[in-house]
Amino acid sequence: MPVEIKNLDGKVMLVYEADTLVGADLKNKNLTKVDFRNMDLGGINLEYAHCRGADFSGANLKNAYMPYAQCMEAIFHGTDFENANIERVRFDNADLRNAINLEKVARDFRARFDGAILPDGTRHSSTGDGK
Repeated sequence: MPVEIKNLDGKVMLVYEADTLVGADLKNKNLTKVDFRNMDLGGINLEYAHCRGADFSGANLKNAYMPYAQCMEAIFHGTDFENANIERVRFDNADLRNAINLEKVARDFRARFDGAILPDGTRHSSTGDGK
């Protein structure tokens, strides 16, 4: 049964032709303001995906592949990033409060966090690569 991917207003944005989003290939998709709350997205491919304003609160992003994803202004409350590849992801002004395992992957990849609220509730203020 296909999975309907809806935006935060409940409108269907994309229909994925599988019964789960685990390991889904959403490379280069427009996922602006999509509702991924509490979903199992383990191993998902979000390379170059446009996720501005999407809500990933409580989602599982373990082993996700996200290089160059655009996640500006997205919400990641309590999202698990264990072993996720966040190479050069743009988290500008994103809300990452209580995100899990982000510090383990953030130091290995050159993600950007300009203006983002970090897992501990502080705001990242420097510009440039996420170091």
